[in-house]
Amino acid sequence: MTERPQFNKEIIQLEIYGENISLIKSSSSKEVECSFLGPNGTYTEQATLDLLGNQATLLPLNRITEVVEAVEEKKVDLGLVPIENSTEGNVVETIRSIIRSKNLTIVGEKVIPIHHMLLGSEKAFSKKIVRSHPQAIGQCTNWLKENLPGAEVITHNSTSEAVKTAAEHDELGIGSSLAGEIYQIPILKENIEDLKGNTTRFWLIGRGETNPTDSDKTMLLFSLKNRVGLLKNSLAVFADRNINMTKIDSFPIGALDEYYFLLAIDGHKKDPKIADALSDFQQTCLKVRNLGSFHKSPTPDKYFAPNALTDGWLEPQT
Repeated sequence: MTERPQFNKEIIQLEIYGENISLIKSSSSKEVECSFLGPNGTYTEQATLDLLGNQATLLPLNRITEVVEAVEEKKVDLGLVPIENSTEGNVVETIRSIIRSKNLTIVGEKVIPIHHMLLGSEKAFSKKIVRSHPQAIGQCTNWLKENLPGAEVITHNSTSEAVKTAAEHDELGIGSSLAGEIYQIPILKENIEDLKGNTTRFWLIGRGETNPTDSDKTMLLFSLKNRVGLLKNSLAVFADRNINMTKIDSFPIGALDEYYFLLAIDGHKKDPKIADALSDFQQTCLKVRNLGSFHKSPTPDKYFAPNALTDGWLEPQT
């Protein structure tokens, strides 16, 4: 009997939130490389530095899709991408890119507060041309309506790209204070985001698995046959075991009324209770993919009570 050849996989050792994790090195580079949505000065770069520090060489790319593809194609070892914002919700480009990927795993996350600056000159303010990423524009919608009514809004792949272009054309940009420093464009107004406590969650993607800690999350992507009560019955496997479900979203497969579901549950897939639930859960699904289990990011304090909605607006806690 012929023995299969053995391949040695180089392992990356990282420390995230005080926990050591071991991941598979994908790229041929001697250094650990992590791609992120660039250019320099984006909130994604800030989140990457906060999460990894000096443990990786950072490589900016122009689009979220390019970041995911670079990891998928083993051009880099890791990638950091924005996944959702507390004001504007899901970053659809990230979801679509990860759904289309085949071998990626979410190995970590980072949540950071987002404070948007209006950057530009007084002359630029009178021109009323504003550049930024669509998510940032959405997070400042009311401020723009009240302070720059009728302004022309031009969207870009990232806030830093928008700020850089605004500086070149003497126009307005919405982005971070760091982007203002890098591209030498003054801050006209600080913290123009509509909601106090504006935050964004980022995912660290790579290859390999993490070990359980005392604070984990598992992300699942699944589809179901279109039958009455099937979604309810599928999710019951978690409720029956007292497993908390923190998020569920649907995304079209390519035909109306046919969806993928993205589900977040508390716990690690290697925990016995979670493993038992997942075993039963996959029996109810048409397709299911475990996107990864990872340590939860610390989150900033909330400025609003849960579900405190009045006329569509969040009410501050008293």
